[in-house]
Amino acid sequence: MPHLAGIAVSVPPYRHSQSEIYECARSLFAERGKDLSPFESAFKNTNIDWRYSAMPLEWFWKEHGWRERNSVYLDTSRTLLREAATRALSNAKINASEVTDIITVSTTGIATPTLEARLMDEMDFHQNVRRTPIFGLGCAGGVMGLNRAALTSKATGGVTLLLVVELCTLSFMRDEISKQNIIATALFADGAAAAVIDGRLHATGPKITLMTEHRWPKSLDVMGWDVGESGLEVIFSRRIPELVKNEFRAVFETFLDRERLTRKDFSRFLSHPGGAKVIEELESLFEVVGDP
Repeated sequence: MPHLAGIAVSVPPYRHSQSEIYECARSLFAERGKDLSPFESAFKNTNIDWRYSAMPLEWFWKEHGWRERNSVYLDTSRTLLREAATRALSNAKINASEVTDIITVSTTGIATPTLEARLMDEMDFHQNVRRTPIFGLGCAGGVMGLNRAALTSKATGGVTLLLVVELCTLSFMRDEISKQNIIATALFADGAAAAVIDGRLHATGPKITLMTEHRWPKSLDVMGWDVGESGLEVIFSRRIPELVKNEFRAVFETFLDRERLTRKDFSRFLSHPGGAKVIEELESLFEVVGDP
């Protein structure tokens, strides 16, 4: 089975407290005659203390078109992915030249040539490395990318570098006080991660053994993008916690039955947070409420 040989993260230089972000958004909308106070609880109830952004808060006070937003996406993504990839490979004690496959997952910008192609001249990757860019997975991108990387390394017996970067703040719309825009502003931020998946015989590290995926019918409205004049406008359904509560349990239990497992076989669970309500529903599902 493939092994998780090394991981690393990278964040942009601008670090903001949740209260700073709320006050900035409140003042920005107030200048346009819009009241953000009905949404204050959305910021306070996230259980988020700090977040990072590709640009300083004052940048968001000005109008930025799609061309400028995507230019920031390209420059910042390349920097963050280079940092994360370099550290992940170092942690794995694997040289860039040993990487046989690169899988890049990102949904918050457009890159052609792809993001990993822009790293080829900056890192010592082999010129014949196989590259797979994946767009459109959104919040599921990290775990589905890990799935693809593990399957790739298992099939090839090689080393797969997984790169994931999202710059969600670049989708902020300063003239739109919709529920979707505000919830996205209260939750999402920017960062990158890299993982080295080693499928060679002498590989070390945690094994990646079981993987599964599931898609619910008629769920296209749960999360995604609308392409607007200024860039990507978020689609964010309020029923996500209900989906976890009412639909996810059956999928999880089917997985357990198929693999002949029980909840007690798991010592830890990792999940994309998706907000405090989603975390609460997942804690109930995994029976870890109150677990330290």
